[in-house]
Amino acid sequence: MTRRNFLTFLALSGFSLVSGCSAVNLPRDSLVLSLGSDPVTLNPILASDSASFSVIDFLFNGIIRVDEDQKIRPDLAESIKILNNGLVYRIVLRKDVYFHDGVRLTADDVVFTYEKILDPKTNTVRRSDMIVDNVPIKIIKVDDFTVDFVLPGVFSPFMSNLGIGILPKHILENQDINISDFNRMPIGTGPFVMKKWQVADRILLEPNKRYYRGKPLLNSLIMKIIPDSNSQVFSYETGEIDMVDLRPKDVAWIKEDPTSTVVSYPIKAYTYFGFNLKNSLFEDRNVRLAISHSIDKDALVKAVLMGYGGALNYPTCPLDWSYPEGIWYPEYNPEKADEILDSTGWKRGPDGLRYKNNQLFRFTCLIRQGSKDREMAGVIIQQYLEKRGIKMDLVTLEWSSLLQRLTSEKKDFDATIMGWGLGLDPDPYGIWYSKEYPNGFNLNGYNNPEVDRLIILGRQTIDQEERKKIYRRVYEIIVQDQPYVFLWYPKSIVAYRNWVKGLSKPGPSGLIVYPERIYVERIKV
Repeated sequence: MTRRNFLTFLALSGFSLVSGCSAVNLPRDSLVLSLGSDPVTLNPILASDSASFSVIDFLFNGIIRVDEDQKIRPDLAESIKILNNGLVYRIVLRKDVYFHDGVRLTADDVVFTYEKILDPKTNTVRRSDMIVDNVPIKIIKVDDFTVDFVLPGVFSPFMSNLGIGILPKHILENQDINISDFNRMPIGTGPFVMKKWQVADRILLEPNKRYYRGKPLLNSLIMKIIPDSNSQVFSYETGEIDMVDLRPKDVAWIKEDPTSTVVSYPIKAYTYFGFNLKNSLFEDRNVRLAISHSIDKDALVKAVLMGYGGALNYPTCPLDWSYPEGIWYPEYNPEKADEILDSTGWKRGPDGLRYKNNQLFRFTCLIRQGSKDREMAGVIIQQYLEKRGIKMDLVTLEWSSLLQRLTSEKKDFDATIMGWGLGLDPDPYGIWYSKEYPNGFNLNGYNNPEVDRLIILGRQTIDQEERKKIYRRVYEIIVQDQPYVFLWYPKSIVAYRNWVKGLSKPGPSGLIVYPERIYVERIKV
């Protein structure tokens, strides 16, 4: 797992930012951040959302980690050996790692964690990471500090799947992991220890004095729950938080503040406008293509991102080694959109809207409350579609409510504007493989047998150039099917106070790759 960026946004308040801000409200040796919502869970094998992982990454370690340069490095592992032609991964664990309660981490904890992922009773979306050709990977304890992962076949993405946080067997082995109190007050091995969670207010973490890389320099790390973007900017401007992601419109005036540093860097992520393919409105691929032809993505992205990112046409981003060039995609062409809609039976009525068998083409698009970029995109898309005779209603929901609508087996949504963060390996299994619906990341019910076949082939292929060819074909088919309108890939724009020291170099891994190195030289301005 990479350290997640904190997705918070700025807005104006009554103070004059260019004259500096006051740090008097903040504890001297603490770093204060913000979260856009409460986490859903703090159990790493149950979590699937960015807010949860924003906290989890401070509390847990995986077998591997990702460094500032997006390279895989050992974390809890002392060494990793690949044996038997890639079918056995032997992990030798460090002997100086302790859980926050003082119990030493051993092979039993690693075996327990991954067996829980494989347990059908566990509510996790990680199970597909541990299954090859429909056969579970075996996790075998060799000795107290050595574990073998025995693969039933070649599985090229496997190493990148070893970043999940390791759980304490001695605490969870006799509990129902899905409902355990541990999921709110967890015990991990990470640089910080969970101290307090006040719902809708804040999360307080304290340094792990036993941390194997050394006790963190901060005395505490505080995450304030601030769902509203205007409130977030007010908090940054008045000195209540130390660090915040910026919207493009805020960059110029924040740069004028002598107490702030602003950095921008590309991230492996994309935003999309996705359809529930089980909804009869979107079953016809031609209808989805018509919607894509209706939207001027270049104009939309220019308005929303203001140069901090670019229009996207494929189900990956330019930072990924599998990113294709020259694949056909549905360009903005409103006349073509009208032609397709007419041919599929959606005809304009006297009111200018489209009907088929007396049914109005009308649907609802769900957007995360407080995500101003996506809210803005929703309004623009709404206007484009209305010109084509399609009525789209916009509904914003609090994060946990939106996740419930999208991830429940019922899949209670018509369309949504959401985003994906991409991992080190481009394996698209979790999002696009048909069997990942309805209980995986395949949220919209996409099902294409040829894509399924190619995804499995990509997992079975070691050579990167061969995999790239396979994924190019996967992307070609998905673009032709248009289960999403791929909108944009963003740049992260982060402002932080100059008294925050020890941050990582700006890049896709984020600024908090090594949280134990961060310290604060807080001053009053």
